[in-house]
Amino acid sequence: MSSNRAATPCDAVIYRDEKPVGPLRLPRLKKGSFIEEFNRLYRKSGMAIETNRNDATAEPPPASTGPPSIRQDTAR
Repeated sequence: MSSNRAATPCDAVIYRDEKPVGPLRLPRLKKGSFIEEFNRLYRKSGMAIETNRNDATAEPPPASTGPPSIRQDTAR
């Protein structure tokens, strides 16, 4: 093992042109604010963050309707 950090599921998925391109760990505090700001700044370049719903079928965020809805995981 190359790290002493425990492996955990990703918090979110980053999309480029509506296709998932990789997992993303979100900051521990103000996750919603981080996602909103990222999507506001990078949406025009085709990038967006969508929170992980902890299932195998993550859907891309809407392409032209502004930031995706923020889903807070309340089970944690």
